[in-house]
Amino acid sequence: MIEGSPAEDPRLAARYDAFYERVLADARARGLSAARFPSEDYTQPPGGRAWIGHSRGGGMLWKAPAGVRTLRLDNYEPAATRRRQDRAYQELFARLGVSAIRDVPRHLRPASNREHHTYRKAQQTAVRALLDELTDGPKP
Repeated sequence: MIEGSPAEDPRLAARYDAFYERVLADARARGLSAARFPSEDYTQPPGGRAWIGHSRGGGMLWKAPAGVRTLRLDNYEPAATRRRQDRAYQELFARLGVSAIRDVPRHLRPASNREHHTYRKAQQTAVRALLDELTDGPKP
């Protein structure tokens, strides 16, 4: 599990921890080992059969070695929420003359919405499908 950047807003640390631990619990329930890795620049997780990325961690999935399955949790957030967030980001980027969130000073970055750190049904379904592929089927 490649984390986003929960340290951006310490007030939400407990919510992010609970979110990530629920994802990992699904893997562990299937007998898989699972761990969290920060999404720090110039790093990547050490191995693994699958990488699940969230937020900034989803942007690091391109680093996965050949044969490693990847899943970006953000893709399963509600479409309306993603559109609102993308629109807000594009307006911010235009105002500041930048093209990526990493170029926006931390104090100007928008706060994440509740959907961004809630383990929703669509995400659970996608994670469990990936895990089922790794373990040859669903576990009770």
